[in-house]
Amino acid sequence: MTQTNVPATSAPIQPQTPSSSAGKLREQAETIRDDVKELGGIARDAAKESFSSAKSATSDYYDEKKEQVSEYQDQVIGYVRLKPIKSVLIAAGIGALLGIVIGRR
Repeated sequence: MTQTNVPATSAPIQPQTPSSSAGKLREQAETIRDDVKELGGIARDAAKESFSSAKSATSDYYDEKKEQVSEYQDQVIGYVRLKPIKSVLIAAGIGALLGIVIGRR
């Protein structure tokens, strides 16, 4: 003889009716929808923050390089003013070399 142990419960198990199952399913779907909306908002905020951070870093880098180019430009202008003939000869030599290199192609 086989004996099965059935747990004793205080309330009898009630079968779910189709309308109660549909109601629970609808509630779960609404909960999931709300959770997805919330996650979408969190993702949007994180993307905005990342974009803002990248934009700030890029702007800082651009400003730094712009300043370096300006300093280099000032140095070149100062050199040309001190030694104009030498500057023209250097520029002509560079131009001639570029002409030879480009002309061989």
